[in-house]
Parts: sequence; C-alpha cells; structure tokens
Amino acid sequence: MKRIILYVIIFLSCNASFAQDSIEYTFDKELDRAIRLHLEKQLASDQSSKFFLRMSTVNSEKRCGNYQLFIGTYKDRPLDFIFEIISKSTRFYSFNSMRIPICFDYDFQFIGYGSGKRGITRKGYTGTDYVIEFSSSGKIIRTGI
Repeated sequence: MKRIILYVIIFLSCNASFAQDSIEYTFDKELDRAIRLHLEKQLASDQSSKFFLRMSTVNSEKRCGNYQLFIGTYKDRPLDFIFEIISKSTRFYSFNSMRIPICFDYDFQFIGYGSGKRGITRKGYTGTDYVIEFSSSGKIIRTGI
C-alpha cells in the first residue's frame, strides 16, 4: 500500500512539473491604455480582425533600454511560420474576451527555414504592425506604424 501511494505521488509530481500553464501579461496603465485604444480602433473598423503582440528590445545607442510592442493584425490566417509561433504561444494578453498571443523577436529569429538555390534560406517577418515604444518604467516614447 505504501508503495502504491509513493508511485502515485511520484507520478503526480512528475506530471505537474511537465505541464506548462499559460502566462497572462499585464502592463503599466499608460501602456495598457495605448494597447486597448489601438485594439478598439481596429475592431471598430473591422470586427473580424485577429491580433498578436510581438515584443522586442531596442538596440540603438540613442534609445537603448527601451522596448517595443508591435500589434499585429490579421483576418483569416497569417503567414504559416507566424501562425506556427502564435498558435503555440502560452503567453497572452487579455482584451475583452480575447486571449491575444504574445511572442518575442527571438521566437521569429530561428523559424521559417527552407531550401533555396544556395542552400538554406530564412523567411523574415516584415509586417507593418502598429508599434508602441516604451521605457523600462512604462513611459510611452512613441506610437505609430
């Protein structure tokens, strides 16, 4: 009997350690307001819009230490390699009743490889997403496309 209880405890602890829960992101009030404002504006013009958020750090001398949040919009389905990333993401942002997936620039850097005439080619993502640049304290630096 003790052995069975021990096996059950080991099984449950191993099973729980492999399960990955979703991570809900929350942002500073000013940044959250800017995100919500853009999403509401997009939905007002087209109710069928779907979104994903892409986050990155700014790597320039003048703006080092800032972050960028890109709001990607699509209707039916984005490019296959983007869909692969956002459909598997466990990170999300809640907006109304929607769970908007969040991904990072690193997620895009090593995906979408294929064969070309000279060997391996990488598919890049150059979407025209709405961007919100903000500081580490949450202050919005700039917004726009």
